[in-house]
Amino acid sequence: MEVYDYIELLSKIPTPCVIIHYPEETINILPLALKVKCEQVVCWVYNSNTGKQSRLISWWNCKPDFRKSDSNIRI
Repeated sequence: MEVYDYIELLSKIPTPCVIIHYPEETINILPLALKVKCEQVVCWVYNSNTGKQSRLISWWNCKPDFRKSDSNIRI
């Protein structure tokens, strides 16, 4: 698949959205495809038998809420 075809495919993702993808694509391709602001990015690193052992979780045209909420705690 050519990079232009991939950009066209990704441009069909509705926003706001959260995307988990490889770092290279998140930085180089997603901004071209989505044409909205990336509000936040966090890195997810894990053990793997492959060369790529991380992904970026990115929020596009929305913001994550990382606050700890007591209302989510159930006893």
